[in-house]
Amino acid sequence: MIKKLLVAMMAVGLLLSQAVTPGSAATVRATIVEENVVLNGITINNVNAGFPLLRHRNITYIPLTYNLARFMGLTTQWSQREGLIVTRAESAGAFIADETTINQSGDVTVTIPTYGITVNGKRINNRNEPWPLLNFRGVTYFPLTWRFAVDEFGWSYHWSVEGGLRINAVPSDRGSLENLLAIINKDSFANRKFAGSLLDKAANTTEEFDASKELVFIRARSGGPADAELIFRHAPLVLARIGSGFVGPGTPSIGVIFANSNAAIEPTLTTRGNYIGHGGKLVGEELASAPRAYLLRCFLRLRFIGVQRERLLSAELIASSASTETWQLLVDMPDAGFFRVLASTQIRVDVEIDKLRGRVVMMVLENDQFRLTTAVR
Repeated sequence: MIKKLLVAMMAVGLLLSQAVTPGSAATVRATIVEENVVLNGITINNVNAGFPLLRHRNITYIPLTYNLARFMGLTTQWSQREGLIVTRAESAGAFIADETTINQSGDVTVTIPTYGITVNGKRINNRNEPWPLLNFRGVTYFPLTWRFAVDEFGWSYHWSVEGGLRINAVPSDRGSLENLLAIINKDSFANRKFAGSLLDKAANTTEEFDASKELVFIRARSGGPADAELIFRHAPLVLARIGSGFVGPGTPSIGVIFANSNAAIEPTLTTRGNYIGHGGKLVGEELASAPRAYLLRCFLRLRFIGVQRERLLSAELIASSASTETWQLLVDMPDAGFFRVLASTQIRVDVEIDKLRGRVVMMVLENDQFRLTTAVR
């Protein structure tokens, strides 16, 4: 049921997405927001957003896409004669995730629209606005100033150093499952350091390791979009150990590459550092195919973007406090087996999230053979 509902919501979003052609206009610079932003109780995954939140002259800007506008209690209309018409609605719509790419941090070029813009029946003179409306990737962006956010749209908002920016167009917290998935997706591309452990159930042994996850961009020679690569390193090499032997020297890594920084596609596995391990086998080969590294491969591919949401078989909130939630997920990961045919590709995933900061605190992946734990340092 969860899988069908989420897929249906994504299909609606693709059909209803809306963009505006900016025409000839002046250009300025804006920055992709990296701080935590929560809208109507749902953490915004700005890392993968096709239309990310921006910051211009120290003010956060929100994209008025068709879906996000309705989620925030607004309606939008466009005509060649009148331009963009934005009206406050009586109610807010459902949340539909905008997750299509992997954004690099830093500045982007935006335009100052010259087309007509009307808000609640009032014509906006964009040339005289202290924080003008912007256009990025064909979508109009509104500044979250008091004038627009509170006076025109009726939103309430709160900012703190710990929790970032929180805006509510409706009084209650909506869509806790959507919030969880957004946090998992966003955090899967974040640079992190972990304290990890691997439990071998058959041997009844637990081995600990230190690990790091790093996102790097590989500039395309053709001048097109860069590829994005997630690289996982750990020591000692618990996940590449063959039998009871000792793994050779060095620190090999395993990673996944997203062609053209497309977050919605299945990434390609990559390994570095082909050190020789016990029995003359390459450590990189072990990371790519060994059963003890299967959960690591699942960890690197665990996100729910686009059709990847079909992996989610069930989700249950098992613990909650003012600042944290713990969820138990059942996930099907058939693509992580690579060269081996597995009896079952379903894994259990326990996830603890920090709701205030919008990040994963701990993740435990488990199948019949192993349990992999990663706790953020």
